[in-house]
Amino acid sequence: CTLSGGTCSISASGLPVGSYALAAVYAGDGTYLEGAATASASVVQAAVGVTVGTSPASPAFGEPVTITASVAPTTATGAMTIRDGGTTLGSCVLAAGACSLTTSALAVGSDDLTASYAGDANHLAGTSSARTISVGRGASSVVVTTSSAIVGSGQSVTFTVSVTPASATGTVSLQYGGAIGTCTLSG
Repeated sequence: CTLSGGTCSISASGLPVGSYALAAVYAGDGTYLEGAATASASVVQAAVGVTVGTSPASPAFGEPVTITASVAPTTATGAMTIRDGGTTLGSCVLAAGACSLTTSALAVGSDDLTASYAGDANHLAGTSSARTISVGRGASSVVVTTSSAIVGSGQSVTFTVSVTPASATGTVSLQYGGAIGTCTLSG
């Protein structure tokens, strides 16, 4: 650096975490003798900011949801763990400060999603604030078939009711004016 008014500044960036013993050495000039001084400095892990987002913002049950976790500064490396309340949904590896995972396992109702960053040699660990999303009930489809489209009076006919998805539970009632019968879906 060039001295101006008895001062010069030298900037250093990208130093790894650790303690440093510094020595400043003045070479002297035609009027002044050389001189030296020492100082110490420590580079510590940087704090991070962690955020989490979803797409879509308000999914239906069973719909794939992409959860994106981001960390700032974007130089942070390593993995993020994504949770829904106390349940771990999975983890992803950061690239340029972000990563994502896709899941269809969110429960109907309010889901509180968080992202936790484990930290690395240069960055502290951190956890996002919870992002609450509302997961609505999923779509279903009902199909009714008969054993015979035409039956004589007094003859028996069988109606088969199919509900998808196959994991659906609850009660199905077959109605014609009043209830003809009910059955329970067990998923």
